[in-house]
Amino acid sequence: MESLGLFLHKKFEALTVFKSFKICVEKEAGAFITCLRTDRGGEFTFKKFVDFCTQQDISRQLTATYTPQQNGVAERKNRTIMNAEVTFNNDADQSISESISEQIESPVARRATRIRRPPTWMTDYETNLLVEEDDELLAMMLTESADPHTFEEACTSQQWREAMKVEMEAIEKNNTWQLVDPPAEVTPIGIKWVFKTKFNENGHVEKYKARLVAKA
Repeated sequence: MESLGLFLHKKFEALTVFKSFKICVEKEAGAFITCLRTDRGGEFTFKKFVDFCTQQDISRQLTATYTPQQNGVAERKNRTIMNAEVTFNNDADQSISESISEQIESPVARRATRIRRPPTWMTDYETNLLVEEDDELLAMMLTESADPHTFEEACTSQQWREAMKVEMEAIEKNNTWQLVDPPAEVTPIGIKWVFKTKFNENGHVEKYKARLVAKA
């Protein structure tokens, strides 16, 4: 699956662009977006954006203030785009310079030589890098849709069986409960398993977490 990037001309376009992004991604992947990680910019936290995510059952993950490394996939993607822009502009400048030089020096076929320097405001970026498409952004947003929803689904995977084993060992170690016969007039509350894939700040899977909780 290829990466999909949509650009904003103004920050207030964030909700409109995200709706278009959501339709394209879900159609391409055949799965629903269930989690969205953003920074705490106003374009992502204003009421209409939050209400839309709530209506679509999309959980939100907001990075800590001044910690762009927690949104590493998007930051790397932004850097790739900026590097591509600088490379493109430099190549365009070189082509124009060579064309002018050939016209002036004709018929002597020589290419003008010049030292190309990126503008000072781009000194924080590396230039002339190969631009590669990556799937990390979509993978991070869509992985949660693959989390099992039932005990039966989880039992088919070794990683989730190990996660459930760790949870049961913790419950037994902490003496969370004691098994007793319920009183005749009391209806016991049921329990269920909840499964969640945890990611680190780089968007990579950190661990598989299984929790045994009471049913609501």
